[in-house]
Amino acid sequence: MPSGWTRKRGSTWTWYIEDVPEPSTGRPRQVSKGGFRTRKEARDALLEAQAALRSGTFVEPSKRTVGSYLLEEWLPENQPPRLRPSSFANYTIYTRTHVVPRLGTSSCSGSPPPTSVRSIAPSSPTPGGTARAWPPRPCATSTPCCTGP
Repeated sequence: MPSGWTRKRGSTWTWYIEDVPEPSTGRPRQVSKGGFRTRKEARDALLEAQAALRSGTFVEPSKRTVGSYLLEEWLPENQPPRLRPSSFANYTIYTRTHVVPRLGTSSCSGSPPPTSVRSIAPSSPTPGGTARAWPPRPCATSTPCCTGP
């Protein structure tokens, strides 16, 4: 198992893991993740990362944000003819006006975003004067998940 340790850098703590194989070449390298408020938080995150390495589910810490991924990779990959032009235009508008302002600074490092999908629902009043909210969607089938036991 790759060795790891924690260290204080300024006012926060960082974990380090040695001998993590480079995905493309297999050569060993060092991986780190910082910004933890306490040594215990950093140590717990280190142990989680080491466990993920052992199980093969490790996602390397990334500085890439949700906003940069959506605008630089996801939208360009889904241009017409993959999507209808109207769908692509709507996705572009919604992504730039609703998703990126609320989730754009979240990291793409594999952890869930800090806010839920409901929190990106429009909360400003509509021209009629009432706030728009997402209505509950009716279930199209009568599966046990919808009807109960």
